[in-house]
Amino acid sequence: AQRLSEEAFGRAIILDAMFLAEDRPTWASKKIKPVRKSKRFGPKAPSADSLLVNMRGKLADRHGLRAVALALFGCRPAELDGMRLQVVTKGRRRMLVATIKGAKVDEHRGQEVRNCGLEIEPSRAGQGMALAWLAEQAEKGLTLSATPADIRSLNRMLAKMAPGVSCYSFRHAVGSTLKAGTMSRTEAAAFMGHRSTLSLEYYGRKRSAKGG
Repeated sequence: AQRLSEEAFGRAIILDAMFLAEDRPTWASKKIKPVRKSKRFGPKAPSADSLLVNMRGKLADRHGLRAVALALFGCRPAELDGMRLQVVTKGRRRMLVATIKGAKVDEHRGQEVRNCGLEIEPSRAGQGMALAWLAEQAEKGLTLSATPADIRSLNRMLAKMAPGVSCYSFRHAVGSTLKAGTMSRTEAAAFMGHRSTLSLEYYGRKRSAKGG
């Protein structure tokens, strides 16, 4: 009984010092803050136009289509494989439509297949040139492929262009743009491949979600 009491007393002292005492150390008192690994808080992803201008060499030839598609549609990296791109005309409007097979789908979440369309407007800031270029490549229909090795190589290329940026950075950028735009939350969630609008809360920074 004496031994157990001594052990309990020792643990109580540690508990008090670490969690209960008013002068206990906290993250606010540390010089090194915990690292946020989420791409939601990482460096801002470059625009699709910026990608198109700055990609160079063999890696650009290998990954150009995939990188621009990621930046425009914000799909998951795994959803690049089998993405079907085609140009559709509706009256005077021309749309680049991506048919995407969902990568996270079960009986409760995700969409097996979704069609995401972007109106082709060369004057649209931040994506016009890249959108027009990708539409030109997809004029007769285009199906992308992406192996795990392709995704790893693409991530390395993006990190060299903009340290801290990866394929998933574009998904957060597109999600943030959708939340700040005029599209309804239901439509935005569907564009991102979700069934529920709740999942949309995890994309982009808070200020972006309010149109900042």
